[in-house]
Amino acid sequence: MGKQKLKRYGFRLGSEYFYPASAVKLCAAVAAVRSLRSLGTKVTTPISLTTPMVFHVPSRLSVSKEALDTSNLRNGAITVAHEIRKLFLVSDNRAFNRLYEFVGQRSLNEQMWQCGMLSLRIRHRLYDAVPRLEVDERLTPALEFWNSDSDAVGLPPQRSTLDLDLEPGGRITVGSAFISSTGALVDEPLDFTNKNSSSLMDLQNLLVKIFYPNLLEGERLDLDEQDARFLMEAMAQYPSQSSNPKYPAKKYPDEYGKFFLPGLLRVRDKSALRIYNKLGRAYGFSIDNAYVTDIESGRSFFLSAVIYTNANDVLNDDKYEYKIADAFLENLAEVVSVELWGKS
Repeated sequence: MGKQKLKRYGFRLGSEYFYPASAVKLCAAVAAVRSLRSLGTKVTTPISLTTPMVFHVPSRLSVSKEALDTSNLRNGAITVAHEIRKLFLVSDNRAFNRLYEFVGQRSLNEQMWQCGMLSLRIRHRLYDAVPRLEVDERLTPALEFWNSDSDAVGLPPQRSTLDLDLEPGGRITVGSAFISSTGALVDEPLDFTNKNSSSLMDLQNLLVKIFYPNLLEGERLDLDEQDARFLMEAMAQYPSQSSNPKYPAKKYPDEYGKFFLPGLLRVRDKSALRIYNKLGRAYGFSIDNAYVTDIESGRSFFLSAVIYTNANDVLNDDKYEYKIADAFLENLAEVVSVELWGKS
């Protein structure tokens, strides 16, 4: 068998900034399993993806203990494995934020840079209705891992001093107006300079390195085989297939976390498809970053795309043409799969 090669095609790559939204959750999932594996080599207490976690979350006046996750039907515990599954199944923001708090802002960014994602800047958590100042995004709480023997591994609170420099060219803005937190229309672009960012190529490269560790030049992820398999399974599963956590099918149909799925179903039966992906959507940007396999033929491809739909150019008004974005991403997946696989 000859050496595997990756043949790549791109359109308008790097032409302008886009907000990656939940697509960066893939980075947190990878960093979390790596951090946990590293921590396990430094402590005598056994810890794993399913070890219960307790967060000691500070507020302005006190510290609250967070140890319960009612969506975990096994034992009600917060675990790295359960947060990762929620993150992929329904793009749960709180799950991402917990992983962000475990790994820490500095380590999350530095791990990804070491793996070649030099464009990545994860500056903040994702929206979960908890009010935070910009300085809070650098702070992560103390936490503990409790194994079945009631032995704990504690991690202190962290404060990141990482220099997340401004993007080349300085300030980044999107749109021509936005709705403020008070509901007022502000006639100026929304500032994205201090928001998360990544190139589309770097997001795809991370996915490639999970499935084909030796295909790209540069640093490998060095994922443990069991951890890599867990990430793959979590990425591929549909909400309807999950028994823990469980999700109502009406609210979370199978395409909820897979923008490319409807287009792919025009070409192949669902039973023949495996879609390993992480999508994102916010501020009019829709992104999907996927590895798609036809398990009957064994043929596969990577497909990553982003589209911006905001006809009135106003941010935060919830008037984004996401139906247009959905149609574009579905049609793109159909065209690419027909081109590469043919129509069955």
